[in-house]
Amino acid sequence: MSETPQADIDPRRELARRRMEAARAELAAKEAEKRPAAKRRESATRRDSRPTISSLVPSVHSTVIVHGLLLALLTPLVLVAVTGVYYLLLTLPVAGRVMAMGTGTLAAVMLGYASVCMLGIIESTTQGQTTLEHAVQGDWRDWFWSLPTTLGMAVVAGACGYALSLLGTGNPWIVISVALLVVYPVLQLSTLERGAVFAPVSAPILRTLLFQPMAWAVFYAASVALWVGVAALARALWRDPPFVTVAMMGPVLTAALFVYSWMLGVLATWVSAREVLFSEDA
Repeated sequence: MSETPQADIDPRRELARRRMEAARAELAAKEAEKRPAAKRRESATRRDSRPTISSLVPSVHSTVIVHGLLLALLTPLVLVAVTGVYYLLLTLPVAGRVMAMGTGTLAAVMLGYASVCMLGIIESTTQGQTTLEHAVQGDWRDWFWSLPTTLGMAVVAGACGYALSLLGTGNPWIVISVALLVVYPVLQLSTLERGAVFAPVSAPILRTLLFQPMAWAVFYAASVALWVGVAALARALWRDPPFVTVAMMGPVLTAALFVYSWMLGVLATWVSAREVLFSEDA
């Protein structure tokens, strides 16, 4: 029997064609395997970076304790001096004005020191460990210019409360206090996220109020407990004249400020699980 003649095919060209098809099929298979793996890795990374209950346990560097003790010593000194100036201005105005000059400088040092400590605690807590190792640098003049970021936002929040108090008949101090508790953390985190004092409202932060309500609710509850406790202690320790009271409350206010700063840092960590905060690409 004779075989049917076939078309004249170049075997080298046919071999090259088959190898090309095999290479394309292998590349397509690898790409198909790579996509699910990348998605699995991305999902695992998100799960690993998502804060857990164990992240609520503070990891505090020794520098926080050192600066906390220094500020706890400075704060009562300033509060007693300010109280003394107040009473001198009522009784001996000339002496009060003379004392006010030095007291004002001392108060600026204390406020600037507290401000850089607060910012350092917030930002370092969002990175994992609460530390002030690199936050407190320069002198008090450098610290003073951090006040618009911290004290400035408190003033804005208080002004919002005062404006609301003009619309009602309630106690204006209560309205201002509530505004500080509610509005201030939003302004503070927005300022840090945007890196701009004159634009203290950030869309990513406002979104977290809608999409992370439980984190904010827990923060607000803890904030109310903290500052109501401080106010109750001050009321219990009140003596007239209040020199002993302000001296005893100085360390308490320092501790409360550090705890509140840590709470803000934890809040930023939790809400940033879905929102990109404290970055230039936010």
